[in-house]
Amino acid sequence: MFLYFDLGNVLLRFDHRRACRQLAQLIGVPSDRIWEVLFEGGLEGALERGALNREEFARLLAEELDCPLGDLTGWERAAADIFEPMEGMADLVAYLHRADQRLGLLSNTNIVHWEFVSQSYPWLVECFEHHVLSYQIGAMKPHSAIYEAAERRAGCRPEEIFFVDDRLENAAVARGRGWDAVLFESPEQLRRALAVRGLIAGQGGPGRI
Repeated sequence: MFLYFDLGNVLLRFDHRRACRQLAQLIGVPSDRIWEVLFEGGLEGALERGALNREEFARLLAEELDCPLGDLTGWERAAADIFEPMEGMADLVAYLHRADQRLGLLSNTNIVHWEFVSQSYPWLVECFEHHVLSYQIGAMKPHSAIYEAAERRAGCRPEEIFFVDDRLENAAVARGRGWDAVLFESPEQLRRALAVRGLIAGQGGPGRI
C-alpha cells in the first residue's frame, strides 16, 4: 500500500490571513486589499499551478498593489511563515516511516511555501519517498492530472493507494479513481482509519510509544 498525505491542514496548519497581515506590515497596504489580489484575484493560484515563477509573481503583486517592487524585499518570508505543526502528525509519519511504509506528499502548494516548510520541517523531506506538488506538476487538486502524476510516482494500482486530504472534493476525486481516500478530521480519526486498514498497530500505535 502506498500512502499519500495532503500537506496543509493535515500535516501542518496554515493561515493565509496571517500572510496577508505580514505582507501588510511589510509594504503598508491593507491586508484586505492583499487578500483580494492574492486569493480573489487568482495570483496565489497561479503561483501554486506553476503558471508564474517567483519573480513574475512579485512583479505582478507589486503592480496590483501599486507599490515599488523594491518594497517587496522580504515578501517570501512574510508570505511563507504561516505554518504550524499539526499535533501528533510528525510522530505518526515517523512511525510509518520506521515501519518501512511507502509514503508520499500530494499537495497544492507553491515554490515559496515548499522551500520554507521543507527547510523548517526536515521530516517532510526525509520521511516521504515522493513529493507530488502542484507547482511542479502544473495542475492542482482536484484536477485529474495531479492524481495521474501521483499514480505514476507510486508505481502501483489505484486500489493500492491510500490518501488523506482535508478537502472533500479532493478526496472524492481520488475515490472516483479507485483510491482508498479519507477526509481528514483529526489526527486521532486518521490513526483509527489507518488501524482499521492494518497500517498501524491499534492501541499501540503512534502517540503512545
